[in-house]
Amino acid sequence: MASEAAKVLRPGSALAMASSGGLQPPGAVAAIRIPMLKISNFDGRKAPVASSYAILVLVLRNKLEPYRCSREWGSQDLEVVQVVADQVAVALSHAAVLEEWQAMRDKLAEQHRALLHAKHEAMMATDGINNIQSAMCHGMRKPMYSIIGLLSMVSQVENMRPEQRLLADAIARTSTLSLALMNDVATETLTVDHRPFGLHSLIREAMSVAGCLAGCGGVGFSYQLENSLPEWVVGDETRVFHLLLQMVGALLSQQQRSAAGRLLFSVSTCTAGQEDCIPAQPNLSPGCSICVKFQAAMERSVGCSRSAGRPVSSEISMCRKIVQMMNGSMRSASDGETITLFLQFQLQQSGVCRRTPTSVPRLNSLRILLADGDGMSQAVTQKLLEKLGCQVTAVSSGAHCLALLGSAHSSFQILLLDLDMDAFEVALRIRGLRNRCWLLIVAALAVSVDDNIREMCRRSGINGLIQKPLTLAALGAQLYRVLRN
Repeated sequence: MASEAAKVLRPGSALAMASSGGLQPPGAVAAIRIPMLKISNFDGRKAPVASSYAILVLVLRNKLEPYRCSREWGSQDLEVVQVVADQVAVALSHAAVLEEWQAMRDKLAEQHRALLHAKHEAMMATDGINNIQSAMCHGMRKPMYSIIGLLSMVSQVENMRPEQRLLADAIARTSTLSLALMNDVATETLTVDHRPFGLHSLIREAMSVAGCLAGCGGVGFSYQLENSLPEWVVGDETRVFHLLLQMVGALLSQQQRSAAGRLLFSVSTCTAGQEDCIPAQPNLSPGCSICVKFQAAMERSVGCSRSAGRPVSSEISMCRKIVQMMNGSMRSASDGETITLFLQFQLQQSGVCRRTPTSVPRLNSLRILLADGDGMSQAVTQKLLEKLGCQVTAVSSGAHCLALLGSAHSSFQILLLDLDMDAFEVALRIRGLRNRCWLLIVAALAVSVDDNIREMCRRSGINGLIQKPLTLAALGAQLYRVLRN
């Protein structure tokens, strides 16, 4: 391992003086150069090349007279020095490799700790975002539930003018859309329903909202429906309503506030020879499919230019996945002034799907105890129950509810509980009260009903479930069903 043979230093050598602290060493001095090998020096070759060296200095002393320099280095002594130097070189190389390996291990351990810390912070940030998002959605759902509940009472008002009923239906559909979008964000999933709905009524309500949006933007608005448009189709009416409003919003976002213009919207059936149309023969027989073309275009006045915002293609990019799930297509013109949407629907018999007025049962003098911790939700639910003819007593806590039911003068027939207010625990404690087994308990919940929730309701003694948002017809039907069962 030593790079050269041992050398005997001359008397007064600078190396010898430096090795003995600046004094003349008490004997003959020999030295040999030892390579200092590191991990980087081992590159697969047979003989590693060192980048640095150490010098081993040895003094030959007389055992009988240590301070007399009578002995000299012989060839046999220098061979021993060569062997010792080789062993020292190996030991130093092993020590250097071990030191570098330990340093590398410490560095990797530090990086691992930093990675775990970064992962923990990322998970905390993700949990924080999810909690904020969940809280925002939960906070926005409550007023939406109240709005939908109030609109269900408005829809029961008789002698409403057609434009008033159209406005009320448009607000209700917009609220349902907002609720569906919040559920998409909360569940991080997109689903498409296939149910019969009135295409004409949906378009009229969408155009009512679009006209309001255009008026707020200082833009004129007009729309045209083809006479051969089917009345009833099968599809997801909430998603279609969303896509139509997104088309209108994308074009209005490109319009300057001070620029005059007019938004034109047209709806027509799609024939087999039209460009970009889904291949389908136009057959209006029940059970067949038909392609419907929705087109929104911005007609600008002479000399007016579009605002320098994001292109229309980026405004509608978020809708492309929904369109693909509905077996449709959406495109925008190169000038960004026109958006065209093609959707395929299945036709239904008009007699089967024709909408009939929703019958609302009358529950006159039904004594109900309402327990809801949210003031707005409690007030709207109480109005709905009173509209059904019920006698309602409202409380805002489970303790107050138990106190009223535990009194000797309690005569309630139904308890309507909000599931967010420890409904399962309250129901179990109610069943433990004497002579309260006849009390019917209905729970209102905002989440989707699954087998786990049904089992928990069965164990706690809850007789029925009703999905929020509570509407007049749905609430009356559920209470009537619970009373009959």
